[in-house]
Amino acid sequence: MEITLWNKKVTLSKVQHKEQNQLAISFEYDPKIAELIKSLPDRKYSKTLSCWYLPYTKDHYEELLALIDEANNVEAFSKTTGTIDDTPSKDVHTGISSDHDMTEKPSVLPYQSELEAADIRESKPEKSKLSAKTSIVLNGGNFFIQTPFNPNDGNFLRSLDKSYWNTRYQNWVVKATSQNLDKLQQRFSYWNQENYLQCYTLIKEIEDPYVIELFSSPEFPNHFLLRVKGSRADYEFLKALPQRDYQAAFKRWLIPKEKSLLDRVVAHYEGDGARIINKVTLHKSDFVIETKSPEERKEFLLTKFGPALKPILAVYINSMIRMRYSWNTIKTYTGSFAGFVLHFGEEKLHLLTTSEVNDYLATIACKDVSEALLHTHINAIKYYYAKVIFRSDFKLEEVQRPKPSHTLPKLLTIQEVDRMLRSLDNLKHITMLYALYSSGIRLQELLNITINDIFWERNQILVKGGKGKKDRMVMLSQVLKEVLVYYFDNYQPKYYLFEGQDGQSQYSARSVQQVVKLAANKASITRTVTPHVLRHCFATHMLDNGTDVRYIQELLGHKDIKTTLIYTHVTNTKIESLKSPIDQLNLGNRFLKNAKE
Repeated sequence: MEITLWNKKVTLSKVQHKEQNQLAISFEYDPKIAELIKSLPDRKYSKTLSCWYLPYTKDHYEELLALIDEANNVEAFSKTTGTIDDTPSKDVHTGISSDHDMTEKPSVLPYQSELEAADIRESKPEKSKLSAKTSIVLNGGNFFIQTPFNPNDGNFLRSLDKSYWNTRYQNWVVKATSQNLDKLQQRFSYWNQENYLQCYTLIKEIEDPYVIELFSSPEFPNHFLLRVKGSRADYEFLKALPQRDYQAAFKRWLIPKEKSLLDRVVAHYEGDGARIINKVTLHKSDFVIETKSPEERKEFLLTKFGPALKPILAVYINSMIRMRYSWNTIKTYTGSFAGFVLHFGEEKLHLLTTSEVNDYLATIACKDVSEALLHTHINAIKYYYAKVIFRSDFKLEEVQRPKPSHTLPKLLTIQEVDRMLRSLDNLKHITMLYALYSSGIRLQELLNITINDIFWERNQILVKGGKGKKDRMVMLSQVLKEVLVYYFDNYQPKYYLFEGQDGQSQYSARSVQQVVKLAANKASITRTVTPHVLRHCFATHMLDNGTDVRYIQELLGHKDIKTTLIYTHVTNTKIESLKSPIDQLNLGNRFLKNAKE
């Protein structure tokens, strides 16, 4: 976008700088223009881009246009080529403006002498004499102000919070706040007492709206919580309710979870004009989760592989749906099997030998894929021959698997975990990290937790449908409970413990992974850290503290104790008590002696 300033072209463009969007300001060097740009509070100069720039926001954009328009108008009273957002239609407003109507459009913009770096926010503007041409209209959360040119008035209006000059309509737009209202009245004495009170009431409704929050917390399974917000908050009704209690620390009410009471509260406050935010679920049926059926999921998955593979993949997927495989397994197996079909062709699958399958797996292994991915390909192929077409002559036992490796789980020290847990400021993200580390649950198990799965008094969390479709109980630590008290008060989840942005679906698994990665970076941990690493840390640190490995097996949901025993190879409980034979030789004194000499 090009703008004319003092008959010279100034180019505005969106650029990526320092990993953020910036508003670049380019012009043929002119000291007068440079001084003008320097008067902007957030401006910076980039040697890399050889230009000035501002944060790429609407407020900064409008402030820049207003400044340029002002400078042009002071010298030549001409308009810029750029425009900004339109104001609402003049015939749609509150009607609270005064009797001073505009008889003609003002032609003078606000003025700041020589554009010097004077702090107009601290200066006390002179009282201006009210002109018959001044108009102030409250509409849609903003004041729209038209007034004849006066340098002091211009500086005063520029100093107001979130104000800018609208080029198209030649008026000032000022955020409608009680503070701005008070300043405008002090300067212009525009409204009479009745109209001023009307404006004040409307603005307070915008600034501090009348809202009722209804939500649940596992801390109070037999009650629902209620918070009243707004300038018109009514508490007398709540005081008359039976068995209610007030929690002053959280500024909320505790009310028995009865449908009749809930309906009574909602009806009262709806009649009083309050906005109701109801997140109370008395029964599971109150929360409707829109999920795709298996058939819809299957059709969506098939669209990723093209029409040629659709018939055979449909048969393959139907078999896994009948066997009640998890959808993650279905997606993973289908992807691997689709590659197998493309390699040999559908018509040849019934004739393949185990030797040919092993040759195919060798080509996959040559691509330097992980051992886990290679096992996935093998499982997907074996499932087809064992469960889909039932080829009795296909010798499954001859399909070769990679040689088992013995890798130790990735770990963090307790000090590193502590730094991670302290590194974040977002309460929701903090709660996720606490939940992962305090209970050792898997990522998907974390996302599946609902409010009703938390047993507050028993200090337990029910993990439903874990790996292998097994339910189990894990611990609810006291530290996590303290965090959850504030989490439920701030985020008020309705069904899932961690909800997505729509308030209905689960939180994204990818987002949790990014949260863990961010915490590790902030904690200056250079190794790769994932949610599963925190699970390994939980098991190992529990073992370090002397917890019996069989209890750890139950908490982790391992089917075989051998899976849990891998943590005995990384625990330092016994290693710390052992001494190396070299320690008995006392060789350290030799170097100490040489150092003294």
